[in-house]
Amino acid sequence: SREVIQRFLKETTASIRLFDINLRSPFVSSKVVLGCMAYANYVKLNEDELGWLADELGVPRRDEIELTALAVRYELALDALLLTRGALGCFYV
Repeated sequence: SREVIQRFLKETTASIRLFDINLRSPFVSSKVVLGCMAYANYVKLNEDELGWLADELGVPRRDEIELTALAVRYELALDALLLTRGALGCFYV
């Protein structure tokens, strides 16, 4: 099914491709997550997932989590990054 999904994504370049990381230990694979991100133009994640992703990309974490989100968005060349923050609401970059 992964091949079918990848073929579909390659052929729908003008569409919005939202990737909700939704990491669940112990089923976390850097290769799979970063591979999926290559097809996404929007990514939704929470603060813990942002920290994990920043580390995987070698993006330094900042004191202001919004700055980390902004750096990750630019590193991945995304149209937008959507960060959920629990009781603090959400942040859109």
